[in-house]
Amino acid sequence: MSIELCTIIIVPLMLLMAVFYDLKSFRIPNRLNAVLTVLGLFTSLVYGGVGYFGYGAIGVILPFFILYFLFYVRIVGAGDIKLLCGIGSFVHLGIVKIIILSFILTACMGVLIVTVNIVSAYYTRTKQLTRIHLSIPIALATAIYLCVG
Repeated sequence: MSIELCTIIIVPLMLLMAVFYDLKSFRIPNRLNAVLTVLGLFTSLVYGGVGYFGYGAIGVILPFFILYFLFYVRIVGAGDIKLLCGIGSFVHLGIVKIIILSFILTACMGVLIVTVNIVSAYYTRTKQLTRIHLSIPIALATAIYLCVG
């Protein structure tokens, strides 16, 4: 079994669980993020050695530094950043592509939500959607990255 195979098996399963928890309670459990990160670092060490472990560590650290300001102003939740850190432990520097793609997908979801709110406000008096579960665009961006590269 190679690191690519581990990534293709472990990451999507963990992302499905993260999306489930996020949809259920607007939270991504710390245990899930910790397990994802530890598994990513462990597989990097086992299949690539110390050098590959270093790339995994960089993949863990990058999302924190890139997204800290957005967390500070309460745009992104801590669980979302920790989820991206866990993914980064598997995809290493590819996490930058995933972050960019996830924000593009989030913007698309935002436009869709605004459109749905406008249409529903015109026809009915239903509750407006105001929050986005960021785990969904993160999962989609990761799936695209794993399939396309």
